[in-house]
Amino acid sequence: MLASALRQASIGAKRSFVTTVGLVSLAACSGTTSPAVPQALPGPLVVDQTSHVVVIEYEAWFGPNAVTFQGAAARPLLHSADMRAVGGGYDSADPAVIKQHVTWLEQMGVDAVTLDLTNDVSCIFDSLTFVHKYLEHFQGCAQFRRDYQTIRDNSGDLYPAWAKLGTELKIIPLLGGIDGNVLIPDIDGETAFEKEIDYFGALATRFPQREIIYEGKPLLLV
Repeated sequence: MLASALRQASIGAKRSFVTTVGLVSLAACSGTTSPAVPQALPGPLVVDQTSHVVVIEYEAWFGPNAVTFQGAAARPLLHSADMRAVGGGYDSADPAVIKQHVTWLEQMGVDAVTLDLTNDVSCIFDSLTFVHKYLEHFQGCAQFRRDYQTIRDNSGDLYPAWAKLGTELKIIPLLGGIDGNVLIPDIDGETAFEKEIDYFGALATRFPQREIIYEGKPLLLV
């Protein structure tokens, strides 16, 4: 029901160019179909239901002011100098890390990533007035709001970083719809869901070579 409501919200949002589909719609395309031919930069990749596109989820969550690897089972091969103070690991904003990840993704034959910005979207995009009024987990939001917003910034920074590297990898934003509060208008009249669409919509406008076009519109997933 929530996914249906979010789809209707996306249709009604002022970003009417958005197409939202199920997470598996592209990743699960049959390998027996004709492969899509990637367009040369700077254009987007246009796909349809006959396309075979390899998509992997990607999380730009890590950094000294975001998610760290302390207490995690994962032990990354990459390390960033600014992560030493928090136990090591890599920073998703580190240019060397971004470059290495792009190299690995290309070597694996990946066409696109689903860029995950799904957690506590209202905490990221809405005002503190909204946070105080609506978010039952306010203490967590108050503590981690900066971290969540760093993750947002890390995600957005991939667009210019990947453009600089000249990769043909595409980005499919994975939007947060897990909490019903993303559909409650903030004091500016916009919902967090609309603001997240606006955020990635602006990046897609600036960097069309990162887009996948599906059913004639830039593809977003919920």
